[in-house]
Amino acid sequence: MWSVWALTMLASTVVAWKDGSKWIPGPTDGTDALAAQGLANLAVYKAAHRTNASTTCTLETASRRQEWDSLTTQQKLAYISAVQCMSTLPSLSNPVDVPGARNRIDDFTVTHINLTHSVHGSGLFLPFHRYFLQKWETALREECNYNGSLPYVSWGRYTNSVIGAPIFSGGADSFSNNGAPLSPHPQITLPGPPPLNLNSGPGGGCISQGAFASLRVHLGPLGMSGIGDNVSFGIQRKVLPQANIHQPSIKALLQGEGLWTYLTGERKAPVKKKDEDDEDFLDRTDKYNMNCQKARGVLVQLVLKDIALDLEHYDSAKKASDYLEAKYKPSGMAYQFSKY
Repeated sequence: MWSVWALTMLASTVVAWKDGSKWIPGPTDGTDALAAQGLANLAVYKAAHRTNASTTCTLETASRRQEWDSLTTQQKLAYISAVQCMSTLPSLSNPVDVPGARNRIDDFTVTHINLTHSVHGSGLFLPFHRYFLQKWETALREECNYNGSLPYVSWGRYTNSVIGAPIFSGGADSFSNNGAPLSPHPQITLPGPPPLNLNSGPGGGCISQGAFASLRVHLGPLGMSGIGDNVSFGIQRKVLPQANIHQPSIKALLQGEGLWTYLTGERKAPVKKKDEDDEDFLDRTDKYNMNCQKARGVLVQLVLKDIALDLEHYDSAKKASDYLEAKYKPSGMAYQFSKY
């Protein structure tokens, strides 16, 4: 994650294809600047806390996550191979609770589905997903011998075009190509508030090329009108679809004002001041914590070692891992993605 500064160079990359067309990444100057500032802030913090600092984990020795396009072909293939390995390992989920889970990928999928309404739109969003991804990375390493770190995608690079991007080129080191033409293809609606409608693109059907062309989907999708639903965790045997590549919709989502509206449910961005009398700030803080009333405000500050993530009972003696490793009432599936 700390290697985001490399995107400044990558943003000027032009990928040429056999037909002579070119894929030009969109600009990521804003997020590059934020990442650089975050790294600088971290360095200042580390310098101010040298007394209690670890001598083995430093900014120089820490594992660095890289943006997908900055990986070498060998690094991409190594990650893809590990994910494919996870699809061959048997599920650890309780078959009574999750009859559709067939492999280790399904364990992570069902956990995210099951906790969707609790870990989105609340103070749990960042701590849960950081912990979730750390467990996924650990599983790749310990169960499938992956030696790298978890890569990420800088989605701002796709505001010019998605089709033609290396990650969707259809090659062996890509995730997929565009889906097979599907007509008529329904509009996809992402739930709000407010709902976000994505128009249909030229694909929409099953993917036929790329590393995951043969992958079968056993669970979901959930809560997205236009592409079906599965709320029982029963098995769904179908090939992996490429749901929608409609460039104007993607650009509007990634670049436009609609992104703030979709993420927050508000019609405008907050004012810069964040004091006790700022009604906009208080309104957004209240909405952000609406799913976690007992721990409101504290989790936003990410003070995890002194607070529970239990949505039902506040217990200051618990840690984040205590909650996430425990059974989530009443369905008991929050622990399924972790075997450690």
